[in-house]
Amino acid sequence: MSIAQAAGLPGLHQLFDTVALSCIVGSGDAHLKNFGVLYRHPQLVDGTLACQDCHLAPVYDVVNTTAYFPQEALALELRQSKSLFAARLGLLEFAQTCNVANPKDRIENILQCVEQVLVTHADLAETVTQVTKAIQASAEAFATTFGHPAPAQARKPHEEALAPSGAGGGLSRT
Repeated sequence: MSIAQAAGLPGLHQLFDTVALSCIVGSGDAHLKNFGVLYRHPQLVDGTLACQDCHLAPVYDVVNTTAYFPQEALALELRQSKSLFAARLGLLEFAQTCNVANPKDRIENILQCVEQVLVTHADLAETVTQVTKAIQASAEAFATTFGHPAPAQARKPHEEALAPSGAGGGLSRT
């Protein structure tokens, strides 16, 4: 039984989301050792690992690397390329491999989550402006590719009440 078969559809969707998040935040560090598999009741059957319950570990070690290495590439290939640009197109193909029926919706959700984290933790983001700007730039490229609305200026949560009508949190900071 392969890991994909043991993990099932939820595991494949989690794998897609993890790879998408890594690409969206500009993490060139998403190598195979950063994707863990958890086993319950593992057994060796004829020299092959078998288990009743095998699933992906929670996401860990997702960091932006483009802040420090602007020409950074992915550690894993999508579309036979390690380019972050190629990853935007490669994600749709990877979605098919992971049996994800609605990849653009999932990517949109991840973009919204990244946006919300940057807004919610604006005070922290201000202490690492180089990393914050790199995450924003990477996420904006995905937002443009996948039709996410143009990002507005990010505001601290207490500034939302003061925002002009129609404005909200966003990926860009000025």
